[in-house]
Amino acid sequence: MSHTFGQELDQGIDRISEQAKAKIEAAIQDAELTAANPSLLPSKSHSTPPMLPSPASIAPTNSANSTPASRDGVAPNTDSRLPGPSQNPPPQPSRQQPSFIPLLPRRVRESGAPPPPSYLEAAAKVSEPIDVTMIANLKDLTATYRSTTSSMSNSQKLLNLATLARHFPTTFSRMVYSTLTPTEEHEPDLEDEEGELFWPGQLITGGGLGWVCLMAKAMILEFGKRYGYKGLQGVVPKPNDAPKSSQRLHPLPSALAPR
Repeated sequence: MSHTFGQELDQGIDRISEQAKAKIEAAIQDAELTAANPSLLPSKSHSTPPMLPSPASIAPTNSANSTPASRDGVAPNTDSRLPGPSQNPPPQPSRQQPSFIPLLPRRVRESGAPPPPSYLEAAAKVSEPIDVTMIANLKDLTATYRSTTSSMSNSQKLLNLATLARHFPTTFSRMVYSTLTPTEEHEPDLEDEEGELFWPGQLITGGGLGWVCLMAKAMILEFGKRYGYKGLQGVVPKPNDAPKSSQRLHPLPSALAPR
């Protein structure tokens, strides 16, 4: 992904984030105003009708159909010091903080207390539209990220420092004792077989392609020595151009011949 594309996407996300922050601030202010003035809450048009009294509550205390207070003549436990049935509610699973917490106002984030549920509920309803350019850029970003992750996951299984140390010891020693930095891939010479190299582990940042080429060239030179590989010195020269005498000139047509 080019730096231009990354900068354009980052600026677009910043713009959308600032607009969303303003909407969240307004939504939280509305929630605060509603909490301070409960009369602003919308009244329920359909209230729940009152429950009818239970027949057991209006029955006489000496009713023969009443449920006994004890079983098998055992008096109920009236001593509050004795342990009774556990009244502790079941433990509630811990809720993960929503991802939009950084978009909340600073006064809410830095208050030292968790944001009130009303604030989170108001912020969760905020949305911000994006245009087709932003959609395309986000899709390219996710596709590039997935492709890069897959490629690096597969490559590190086959090419790593342990593989270099075992099969390419010379190239490995040129890397492990290097004093170069990730941005100095323009320093070494492709045909140099003793200069310093650098392990190209910073490819995810979009740079270091030169180190990949230098490492590959060093591996080819080290592996090809046993087969007489000479690099550019062993390139077969192109054949010489055919002599001009062997080139046949076609005569011009009589209509075009000079008079």
